Amino acid sequence: MIPQWERFVRRVMDSENTQIYISGSSAKMLSSEIATSMRGRSIETVIYPFSFKEILTFNSITPPQRLTEIDKHIRALMENQLNQYLSVGGFPEAQNLNLADRHVLLQSYVNTVIFRDIIERHGITNIVVLKQLIKHLIRNFAGPFTVNKFFNHLKSNGIKISKTTIHEYLSYIADTFLIQTITIYSQSERRKMVNPSKSYIIDMGLADAFLMLKESNIGRHLENCIFIELCRRKAQIEYFLSRSGYEVDFIVTYNDKTMEAIQVSADISTKKTFERECRSLHEVKSVLDDIKLILITLSEENIIQYQGSTIFIVPAWKWLLQI
Repeated sequence: MIPQWERFVRRVMDSENTQIYISGSSAKMLSSEIATSMRGRSIETVIYPFSFKEILTFNSITPPQRLTEIDKHIRALMENQLNQYLSVGGFPEAQNLNLADRHVLLQSYVNTVIFRDIIERHGITNIVVLKQLIKHLIRNFAGPFTVNKFFNHLKSNGIKISKTTIHEYLSYIADTFLIQTITIYSQSERRKMVNPSKSYIIDMGLADAFLMLKESNIGRHLENCIFIELCRRKAQIEYFLSRSGYEVDFIVTYNDKTMEAIQVSADISTKKTFERECRSLHEVKSVLDDIKLILITLSEENIIQYQGSTIFIVPAWKWLLQI
């Protein structure tokens, strides 16, 4: 990176009637540093892996624009494309590779993040703990995480490290966008601190590639996919846990202050699952009355009343395309 490049850019901005686009990896320049360099005159745009809509375009498929355009053939095509997207992920170079080559590529992405964006940038010496932390977060993506439990896990294996250092590593990982975490929805900061966070990976394909899973958990992949899309939509994201133990995946607050409770469940065909997911969404109403309740599935679609609450059941592909 050219030293003091920002001074040149600022001089051009001040002297010319032009717009300047700057791109780069997080290893070279964090978004916060860019904002400081440009002294409040920059707008940050995060570039994510392909969205579902972009994947369709990449595959030369025109997404349906209106409900009237959706027949059973279009629906089957969208569901097939989504299943592939949940497995392969959205990194452009990973598309159309065979399974072995795709895994090698995606593993190299993770290793690059570990060594270039974290170890080299921050001078990490305890590489073993850093790798274990990243592997733990990827293995348990879309699941709960607490520093205390991870600390105790390391301690039981004879590995010495402070909780403060683990918190620092989590911050470094978040800066790379490889893994993001959300906290419980609560007005109490203490409740947010004592309850587990939930972690999500930047792309669904990384989980299978990095861990070499024999069987993909499509439910977790779908939940992770919805999380990434919510990030693209620049929403504030938290999860919900009622006093009776019912959990909702996402409490979403958009820029216009509208709110949605989103529960993700790949298959709600059994009565037990359907009841659990609807009950969880209904519990949100006891805390947030003016909130839209959405249940995202792989294929089900309906609008139902559950104990006085309206729940919109939406196929994931349709929600992702915002139809």
